[in-house]
Amino acid sequence: MSPIIQLARELHGIELIVFFDEINTSSCLGLFKEMFMDRTLHGKNLPENIFFTAAINPSSTPASTDNLVHRLDYIVHQLPQALEGLIVSYGILESKTLGGYIRRKISMFDVSSSNNLEARMPLDNFAQDILCQLILAAQEFCEARLGKNTVSQREIQRCFNLIDFFWKMRYDDETNASYQPNPIRCITLSIALTYYFRLPTEEDNRQRNDQHTPTREDLGNLLSDIIPDFLEIIQFELEKFVNADNFVIPHGVAINQAVREHLFAIVVSVVTRTPLCIIGAPGQSKTLSFQIALQNLQGPQLSTKQFCKRLPSIDPFFCLGSKYSRSEDIAYVFDRAIQREQQYKQYRMKTRCVVFLDEASLPDENKMILKVLHPYLDECKVSFIAVANKSFDAANSNRMICIYRSRPSEFDQKILAYGCLGLDIKMENQMIDSHIGGIVQGLCQGYREVLMSPDIPKIFHDRDFIYMLRELRFELTKNSADHNVSTDGITPISLLRALEDNFNGINEQQFKKLVEIFYDAVQKESDKFLLASKEPDKIIYRNVPTIMRESMGLESVRRRLYGRYKLIIDESEDESAVHLLFQSGLLSSDPKRTTVFRMSDFAEDINNELRNTEILSNIKLCMETGKTILMVNTERIHGSLYDVFNQNFSIMATDDTRKIFSKVAIGPKTIDVAVHEDFQCIIHVKRNEVEHIPAPFLSRFQKYSLSVKDFYRIQLERLAENEQTMIKNVEEKVQSFIQHFGRQYFYGLNENTLYSCLLSLIKINGNDQYYLSNPSQHYSQLTIKSKSFIEKNPTDVQQCLVRLILSQLIQLASPESIILKLPTLEDSIAQSLCTNYFQQQEHFNIENFLRELISKPFIGVDNSELWENSTDESRTESNIIITKKVMIFTRTSSYLDGLNEQTKSEFFNNDDFNGYDGNLTDKIDILNLASIENSVGLQDGFHAFGHDEQKAILIIVIDAQQSHHIPFLRQLIDHAHYTYNTDMQKQAKYFLMLVHSPARQLYHQFCFASIFLNDWNF
Repeated sequence: MSPIIQLARELHGIELIVFFDEINTSSCLGLFKEMFMDRTLHGKNLPENIFFTAAINPSSTPASTDNLVHRLDYIVHQLPQALEGLIVSYGILESKTLGGYIRRKISMFDVSSSNNLEARMPLDNFAQDILCQLILAAQEFCEARLGKNTVSQREIQRCFNLIDFFWKMRYDDETNASYQPNPIRCITLSIALTYYFRLPTEEDNRQRNDQHTPTREDLGNLLSDIIPDFLEIIQFELEKFVNADNFVIPHGVAINQAVREHLFAIVVSVVTRTPLCIIGAPGQSKTLSFQIALQNLQGPQLSTKQFCKRLPSIDPFFCLGSKYSRSEDIAYVFDRAIQREQQYKQYRMKTRCVVFLDEASLPDENKMILKVLHPYLDECKVSFIAVANKSFDAANSNRMICIYRSRPSEFDQKILAYGCLGLDIKMENQMIDSHIGGIVQGLCQGYREVLMSPDIPKIFHDRDFIYMLRELRFELTKNSADHNVSTDGITPISLLRALEDNFNGINEQQFKKLVEIFYDAVQKESDKFLLASKEPDKIIYRNVPTIMRESMGLESVRRRLYGRYKLIIDESEDESAVHLLFQSGLLSSDPKRTTVFRMSDFAEDINNELRNTEILSNIKLCMETGKTILMVNTERIHGSLYDVFNQNFSIMATDDTRKIFSKVAIGPKTIDVAVHEDFQCIIHVKRNEVEHIPAPFLSRFQKYSLSVKDFYRIQLERLAENEQTMIKNVEEKVQSFIQHFGRQYFYGLNENTLYSCLLSLIKINGNDQYYLSNPSQHYSQLTIKSKSFIEKNPTDVQQCLVRLILSQLIQLASPESIILKLPTLEDSIAQSLCTNYFQQQEHFNIENFLRELISKPFIGVDNSELWENSTDESRTESNIIITKKVMIFTRTSSYLDGLNEQTKSEFFNNDDFNGYDGNLTDKIDILNLASIENSVGLQDGFHAFGHDEQKAILIIVIDAQQSHHIPFLRQLIDHAHYTYNTDMQKQAKYFLMLVHSPARQLYHQFCFASIFLNDWNF
């Protein structure tokens, strides 16, 4: 405002008009209220000769925008009440006025002369009349059926621009000297792109149960009164434009209606620099269509097809949308593209810069992220294409051609299925005898029923169906002599395997229901397609670890066609699935083969771009070297890796080498990164997060559900029958004890706690045979004193196992709980538990506990007594487990609040103790999480502890209100334990997490689950 104010004071005799556009998208409306109403700016009076006016978009908030084909709302802020009285509603043009406006615009419109492209000439009167009727009818239809603000004068001008393009564009080989442009064809296609393609089909409305949105058929029937063969012209021109003669279509990609419409619209958008958005569900070939256009439009010299040689080449500028996208990042991409476009114009190169915004619906609308698009879309200096899963607000959609991707019809889905299977739809009638036609029909029908089934979670999308078909494609073989397709390979068991790979991530009952839906649908079309019932000696269904192991071990040819990265859905609350992946051998603990990326939730880390860039750079290195990565709590950087997750790879191949590249967004820049053939990516999410995960992200992965209970059941089935019976009895007895004692009295107890204890009883020997371990194999330096309680009757192994688990579980009970509940038990059991809890376990003194933790394990125990019942001669003292990772839950106190590195000497006795020189304080490092503000400070503390050979114990003090940091801390501890405890000659390192809660919360809610996995004790 400063230059305007200065000018107003210099020209005091002239009234200056200041116009603000879209004022209610601003975040500083109070400032505008001050200027408009108070006539001041920052408290200073404004000159009297300044007149303010502004334009606003109407404010409305729909209940939900997820399933709307068109949105009538604008993303705006509520105006201050003082400004509400200044609003004047402009409204829309009346039909008569609009008709006059359109006729006047058409009379001024001209096209290239067919004899001389440099000369311009108006449309003939007949074409002008047809165009006027069509635009007027389409505008009124959209205003009446979609909403008053769904169309504007921009659509009218867009029609003229598109007509000019189609007037010049020829599909033939340009050898026909007498060729004359067809005005009806040009008008029809421009109307189709502007109005028709934005609507859903009747089939799409039916599938979405939408009875209100007008359809393409509705508009087509209306416009057919003006051009009788309106719909036929559109379809004919689409097929003439997009086909294998004009474009190189990748093998295995079917040219269905989606690909035709997308590719058609993309080419028109690129050539005319008309902004375009394609809206549709995941897996609808949106990004794929742009990739096809990019591969084909390479200019006159490099394009393969003659048709594409006449079109400009594409120089893409990629931008990946995410919930963390910023306006500055999008603007940066546009500015680079505009600068490059100017260079191409300067050197008269036939190249178009195209800004491609993928996943455009993910940026946070409430932060007005996409408002930055407005000036770029209005100026049209470069081409712009956006793909999204839901519609834009009215302000953005009005500035673009909108293509709504309806859900595929049954015929389109069949074309897609044949294409993914590598078959030609034209061969359908020839394959009836081999049942392939029936099988394909059944698979399509089964998939549609799965999407509609109320029993199946809504986590599956077209991409899952496509990859299932690609996997089945390997079951098809061709005879090289007659090129006939053999369908014997698509067997019931091969379909089951494909379903296990691509439609997983749900519980066992839901998956079996899904399988039943598919098989029933196929059997209706091919009655010989039957899945044999499960035989006692033959396993039909694979378990999740087996499925994952076989999928990750695919040979490169299969991985390229249908291998996807993995999404692990964790059913636990403490991220147990991460430990199970390593425990099962699915992931190697060797950091040279596997890298775990976990982002912290410290306030300073959440918006730390430098930290995000550092993690992305390390991921980039893993991609290049072929390591396996596990990503946990990394949602903040997922948007940067969407192309990687989607396996949108560019391939550079020579006779000797083959390199693949993918795009990674690091900050505002998108770079190409080499991807090693062996690179694997696994994403970890919790079950309660799945419903909030964007559909495009979810559809990119093979999904698997992992829980401690399921993993225990898998291991249980591999035991001998007598051992299965024994461990089931143990489970039943312990469950009975828990019910009697009261679940609420065990801190952190949930369903997985018991199963983690039972899981630890199952071991595997060198011959890969599973067996039930002996109780004596589970003693540690902390539990060796409980031997007399556990092995009260050493000959009764089942009783010993029950007591072993009970001894673990009562560690989770408070002294008050034990005193309260012991009288409810039988005297003998109560006496044994009381002795075990108060005399053989340490619950009262942290210093005594630390001394037990790091002292030699056989103190006070007769060695011969320990092993007198063992039949394994090889067992020695080394069989005692050394526990080095412990989590303690206790009450909050001033003692703990003040515990840190500086005050530790006040809390611990400095007397010497067995096995170590010096005092206890010198062996301890303390990190109090309350004083740590970011992950770097925490990691530095771990690093200093690990490299200090004098230190033995690291205590991390955590307030229960900071419990969301516990998973991050546990990973740091696991990594430090692996790093610093591998060398047995060096000082052993022990880790203790001290989690404290107020007494009132300690008995009513727990901050973290107690799961005995990965050598953790509680």
